[in-house]
Parts: sequence; structure tokens; C-alpha cells
Amino acid sequence: MQKSNTIKNMYILEILIFLCRKNKKHYCFPTQKKILEILKRRWGVRVSRRTLNRYLGCLEREGLIKRVRRHKKGEDGKIKFGSTLYFVLQRGFRFLSRVGEVFRSIGWVWRRKEKLGMERGVADVQGGERLIDREELSRRMKGLIRDLFGGGGKGRRASPCEAQ
Repeated sequence: MQKSNTIKNMYILEILIFLCRKNKKHYCFPTQKKILEILKRRWGVRVSRRTLNRYLGCLEREGLIKRVRRHKKGEDGKIKFGSTLYFVLQRGFRFLSRVGEVFRSIGWVWRRKEKLGMERGVADVQGGERLIDREELSRRMKGLIRDLFGGGGKGRRASPCEAQ
């Protein structure tokens, strides 16, 4: 996967942690449809179910979450699928808390676009009320992720689900 997908992985991880904390458990069991709705509503990200499964698989391979698929055999002999249990592992909590520490240290304040009444831009609170476009935001996020996981080069630690 590409580096820009790491941002979407963080969004999905944040959603899973929110749902776990909301229910005061270390696991949650949202449907994929619900995760997609939250991604669209909260972050404005639209992806297909297949792409969502790629991101979830990536998070699982990196050891940030664990998925337990629930299904059973029905009376008619066919498999009945239930919602998947998502366990957020300690590494997942630590990863997202490190990202939060970086955001706090550079003074970014995230606000919803609807709150500020913006269509195409995102407020740059650190620099006043100037708006930045999505490309600038993406560039800053990639730099943040690069700084968070090391400066680059052969010996650096790879970010979750970076191009493999």
C-alpha cells in the first residue's frame, strides 16, 4: 500500500478505539457498513468495502488490531455470518497515542469542516484563520508520519502498511 493510505488506517484505528471506549471494552463489533458510514461522516473518506477490508487486514498484519470472524452453521446447513469482533491491541493504542502526542506538540487543533463552514479547505489554526487545501494537508500529514517513524533511509522503521 502507499504511504497516503496510512492516514486512512489511522482513521479506521481511531474509529475502532472510539467504539471500544464508548462501550468500556477492549473490543467492539461494528459492521463494515457502520465503519464506512463513520469514515464518510467523520472524515469525509469514501472507500469500498473491499478497500476497507484491505486496510483492516493491514492493521491486523501490523499487530495493531486482532479480528475474530464470527459465523455459525444455520439450521439449513448454510453458513450464517455474524459481525466481526475487533480487538485493539496495546500496540494500536500506543501507535495512536504517539500520533496524538505529535499533534499536540506542534499545536494543531482539529475541527470539523461543518463547524467552521468550510467546503474545500481545512483551517490552519496554528497560522491563524488561513485555509489550507487538501494537497497541503496531505503533504503535512505525510511529513508527520515520516517524522514519527524515523527520518528515512534503509534502517528506518516502516510505518504501518507502508508499501511492502
